[in-house]
Amino acid sequence: MDKEELLQMFWKWLSIIIIIGIVICSIASLSYPKAFDISFIKDIYGILFTIFAAYTAIYLFNDWKVEKNFDTDVELLKACDENIIRFKKDLDIICNKIIKIYKEYENSNNYYIAHSLYKKKLELESQYLEDFFIHISRYLNFHEDKNFSLLVSEYYSISNEILYINKDFVTEIYKPIYDEIKKYSNVDLVDSTLSIRFPPNQEGVKRYLAQKHKVLRMNYINTGYLTEINKDNNKEEDRLLNYEEYYELMNDYYSKINTYIKKKIRA
Repeated sequence: MDKEELLQMFWKWLSIIIIIGIVICSIASLSYPKAFDISFIKDIYGILFTIFAAYTAIYLFNDWKVEKNFDTDVELLKACDENIIRFKKDLDIICNKIIKIYKEYENSNNYYIAHSLYKKKLELESQYLEDFFIHISRYLNFHEDKNFSLLVSEYYSISNEILYINKDFVTEIYKPIYDEIKKYSNVDLVDSTLSIRFPPNQEGVKRYLAQKHKVLRMNYINTGYLTEINKDNNKEEDRLLNYEEYYELMNDYYSKINTYIKKKIRA
């Protein structure tokens, strides 16, 4: 409650108390004119103002408690917001490289050499993601919201899956391709697209890369599943998603979580 609202409440209840006091004193003076004296007025207003003071103290304490809880919620949600943004920033770099690698070969039959994927060891866990989940879980302990809680669980689950998929892609699926095509790259530090024309005596290398890309393609187009309700029969059905679709699904969850957090912070 701000200062203006507090003053409005004070003057409102003060006016009510004065009116009640006048009414009581008027009734008493008319009913018992001989017994009525000025000390009665003092006693009536003393009782009324004592009650008013106690009520005001309780009201202000409850208001302070609500404000304190809101401030605590805001701090938790700010920590959530910061961690989820940092997690997304790190993950986006890897995910967009994987999508680029796939599309270059599928659409143009070119090779995309991603040196950046090997400059930093990929982990199966993200401290940013874990910190986000801890803070948002603490918030949900005090604010039951089944729909948002389910959204957070879905996001946390798919994010961990993508961390595992990315690790497997970089260390197992793409690594043999990278090791071979980097022999044809003149730049060792910058990610770039390579258009390689293999001479007749290197047809074996071309076939080897084609086979590895076939494995890459199978993993890419069979990344995950999305369970949906069929509107025709009202039954759950699983829809297969490729890597980019799965990544977009995670981003959709992220956008909804981000919108929820910002709305609560600004409430």
